[in-house]
Amino acid sequence: MLKALFLSIFSAGLLVLSFPHASLTFLVWVGLIPFFFALDGASRRRAFGLGYLTGFLFFLGTLWWIGHVTVLGMLLLVSYLALYFGCFGFFCSWSSRFNPLIKVFLIPAGYVALEFIRERIFTGFGWSSLGHSQGMNTLIIQIADLTGVAGVSFLLVMVNVILKEFWARISEKFAPDKYFKVALLTTVGIFFLAVMYGVACLGIPQEEKTLRVAVLQPDIPLAAVWEEGTKPAIVEKHLELSREALRARPDIIFWPETSFPQFSWEHPELFKEVKDFSREAKTPLLIGSVTKEGAAYFNSAVMLNPDGSEGPIYSKTHLVLFGEYIPFRAQLPFVVEMAGIDDFTPGAEHPLFPVKEKGVFAVLICFEDTIPWLAREEARQGAQFLVNITNDAWFKGSPGAVMHFENAIFRTVENRRSLVRSTNTGVSALISPYGIPLRVIQDSLGQRVMVSGIAVGAIPLSQKQPFYTKFGDVFTYFCFLGILMMLIFGLLKKNITTFTKG
Repeated sequence: MLKALFLSIFSAGLLVLSFPHASLTFLVWVGLIPFFFALDGASRRRAFGLGYLTGFLFFLGTLWWIGHVTVLGMLLLVSYLALYFGCFGFFCSWSSRFNPLIKVFLIPAGYVALEFIRERIFTGFGWSSLGHSQGMNTLIIQIADLTGVAGVSFLLVMVNVILKEFWARISEKFAPDKYFKVALLTTVGIFFLAVMYGVACLGIPQEEKTLRVAVLQPDIPLAAVWEEGTKPAIVEKHLELSREALRARPDIIFWPETSFPQFSWEHPELFKEVKDFSREAKTPLLIGSVTKEGAAYFNSAVMLNPDGSEGPIYSKTHLVLFGEYIPFRAQLPFVVEMAGIDDFTPGAEHPLFPVKEKGVFAVLICFEDTIPWLAREEARQGAQFLVNITNDAWFKGSPGAVMHFENAIFRTVENRRSLVRSTNTGVSALISPYGIPLRVIQDSLGQRVMVSGIAVGAIPLSQKQPFYTKFGDVFTYFCFLGILMMLIFGLLKKNITTFTKG
């Protein structure tokens, strides 16, 4: 039992090191092997426990930075997310009855199915997907335009399964059986095809139609937003960076989420100053601001036209649980007191924003760029590029901002759309439809978080409708179907065996 515990802890450590800050992304290709060995001979109950332990340590090691907002909330979230790894351990134990050729497909399918469920129920939380560890592995992630991030997670687990089977046969001096040989060749073949697909995609010429954009990263401390007397200085910091960006003649300038401090209607003179800048510069601005309709408050992106007038407004539709609203507020007064927040109202529409008749874009606010179906729907509606405005100052200099960035990269590949990210503290960047950072705001030491600056560059515009944009998570649905078929097969086989023995 102690050996199994050690192997589970070792696996969790390898997986954690695959994510920022360490970013030893190659470790995820072998990170599950110790865990798989820990499950050998384990009962289903023990397999669940070992999985829960591995998952708890893994999510704690990758999501600890949420503790900057709430330690209790972070621990509760980690405890909940670990249940999925527990279920994965249980599923692996059940799958041990099958031969290696079935396992190299069935076990990855089980993992993908659990990630899919985790991403969607209880408002969804898809962070720390194994596939996200490969966000900067440009070659491998190109399959996401077919499968979404699920395909990358599937491939990672598949490689771990076959390497574990190979290691087990070598260490125990077993002669490879025919099923293992076919499984090995199949895994190598699928990996090779994924690499070749990446090579082919990256060899496609870039879109000729481009738009010149500028993003700001002001690096405003979170506490400063709520201090009296700081609002003029905050607005001036954004205007100063915008003047610098104007020298490169962008077609549009993007400010981060809630970049206009607090409420525009309480500071009309500051809001007029921003609109005057847009008019004098003859350049549209997209700014983050709180808006209000009646008694409802919204986390919004507001377009300011080149003439200084207000254009389209997008209000965030997918709010952060316990960050932007509290469910069952009347029934949970102690939570309301701890959180100390008022509820935002989710927006109802997804407008497209035109830029000087040169292109149209859609906006994703805060962590909405980590939600695949939101970005997919915007691309289906005709957005030629995507924009994310966010404020990760809550997480200070932790890995959270980099994980957010690498998660968002998948939206570009899935939909073959450029992504423009303007963040308060980082990571702000222009990303190509192939997940390649074209411009990243960073200092002379390469530091991308907690620094101030601008990035200006041309981004490709696209109206392509790749497979994932058209059909969504078909790959994942096939994973569910495969699991269902094997469950039926296992049940029928058990019944047949019982009948023949009887």
